Amino acid sequence: MDNFRKIAKKFYPSEEEIRRALERSGMRVQTLAMTIDYISGKLVKES
Repeated sequence: MDNFRKIAKKFYPSEEEIRRALERSGMRVQTLAMTIDYISGKLVKES
């Protein structure tokens, strides 16, 4: 849940609101950590 708290600090103004959100939906939250192996510099022409 530490990852959730770190992300929540960006969107919730107080620790109290973060705590309430965790109580309401903490068991349904999933976080994923991804490592990007390769990013191309190819430009895409959008219409």
